[in-house]
Amino acid sequence: MSKPLCMAMLSLPYTQRAIVKPVVPDVSRPIRSRPVVVFNMAFKDWESDSRPNFVPAAALSLAGVIRERKLATPVFMRAPFIQAGQLDLPPDISRERPLVFALSLYDDLFRETQDEILRIRQLFPRSIIVLGGPGVNTAKDLRQLKVFFPEADALIKGDGEKAFCQLLSSLKDGRIDLEKLAASGVGGIYATADGREYVDDRTNVLSTEELNALPPLTAFPDLVADIKKNGRLAVHTSRGCKYRCVFCSHKYHDRPIYWSAERILQEIKLIKRRIERGELPKEARRIAFSDDDFFQDKARAVRFLSLVAADPAIRNYFRFSFQAAVGSFLSRGQVDTDLIAQLRRIKTALMNFGTDGFSDKMLRWFGKSGYSWRQAEALMAALNEAGIRQSHYVILTHPQMDLPAFIEQMKNVIAAICSSRSLAVEINCVLTAMEGTILMEKAKEYIPHQLDILAGFDDERKYLPIKLPLAGDPDLVLEIIEALRQPLATVKALERERRELLKKGYAWRGLAETLAFMIRWRRRQPDNYQVAEALRSSNRFVVFYALSFIVEEVERQMAKLEKTT
Repeated sequence: MSKPLCMAMLSLPYTQRAIVKPVVPDVSRPIRSRPVVVFNMAFKDWESDSRPNFVPAAALSLAGVIRERKLATPVFMRAPFIQAGQLDLPPDISRERPLVFALSLYDDLFRETQDEILRIRQLFPRSIIVLGGPGVNTAKDLRQLKVFFPEADALIKGDGEKAFCQLLSSLKDGRIDLEKLAASGVGGIYATADGREYVDDRTNVLSTEELNALPPLTAFPDLVADIKKNGRLAVHTSRGCKYRCVFCSHKYHDRPIYWSAERILQEIKLIKRRIERGELPKEARRIAFSDDDFFQDKARAVRFLSLVAADPAIRNYFRFSFQAAVGSFLSRGQVDTDLIAQLRRIKTALMNFGTDGFSDKMLRWFGKSGYSWRQAEALMAALNEAGIRQSHYVILTHPQMDLPAFIEQMKNVIAAICSSRSLAVEINCVLTAMEGTILMEKAKEYIPHQLDILAGFDDERKYLPIKLPLAGDPDLVLEIIEALRQPLATVKALERERRELLKKGYAWRGLAETLAFMIRWRRRQPDNYQVAEALRSSNRFVVFYALSFIVEEVERQMAKLEKTT
């Protein structure tokens, strides 16, 4: 085991500084000695939509800070080495400069991250490897987490701007100077060098003033490629979330912090100038605010919408989309029609809601407080009437649900899709428990023998994500999974179904229209196209049919099972 570097200051409680000033000291280096920071965060296929951007919000913020402070030159990989990714350094960057690899740890990619770090060490034995992200933020003991990543040189916990910059400024001859790092007093770091270690388990948390003082967006080739691929520019204006959903582990902020409305408008105006100068592509005129809920601080959100509405040069130039929670769109139990009117005034392109549950039972189970399913329905209707496109995230199942709860949820989702042509749903079929969540604590209590546990040295254990971890109706779970794996109905089956409906004089024209579309669409798909794949479609007809198929299949199989038992 490494020998610890003990510093008396590490036992002091962490206090935030409410002072407006740069988040790190300006300790710039000559270009020839600056490290190159390689953001290796593009896990999963760069060509797929599962995790489409390789310049995520956290990395974009870190890159901006280290570029402004002249601490390092940031570059981004479009795919990790274990997925045949390559490190293509621009020709103006010397190959002699130190390399620092920065990775984000996600629990659902824990083993892949282990493999990637090992591969980096094999390819670049003298590089510095730094690990941060959600999987580090939930760790109570950084030393224990480090056991699973023996090739990593440092772990950073919480907001990374101060800690990562301090780590870079402590590099000496391509190695980490632990004495200099310890003298900085920055918490949330585990670092090792020359057989010794520095450990401070405090979580780095920026203050509101520090968040607003972060540098503005800078255009660079990797960001331009990311914007072109996604057709939009993602802007993140907050840290933290006030909600406490059972499946969420992003809770290291006691309370959310935000950019002010004026700070957001300042950023938007800068983006406009960069587009007009040709530094950013035209796709950046689509601004997607990626905050968990842009409207958590409703006064701030309303102020920003008012500022945009009052400025035609901004209002007519950009199209905005937002993420939100249903509860933020209620006022005294009713839909906040004034807020919707503000969104309509600036011609909002899309509203994305983390609704998750489509019944009161599901909402309670997921820990969604402050609103009911009927209020969610009322919001959907109000947005539809205002002509604002909307998308709702929905989790179809939870680990303790019974058949009536499942059918109620499914039928509500289907009814919501049918109620509006402007409404779409993004579906997650089964719930996943991750370490640091309420759901994982329940899993440890009820089914410890089913958990996927990764063992490390000295008996350290890591609980890896597990789907459907609790004891619900096992037959229902099996039937749902089986229905998801079924091939979607063939063209012949769809044509037969449509003829039978027409013979019966089926009153609802919408279903016949859906089947007519499905017949044309199905001809372009492979024969073994599964129901689960159809649920990921962006077309509402396809999703509607897939949901209807699942309901019928599960009800039929469960009735058959009940009859035999």
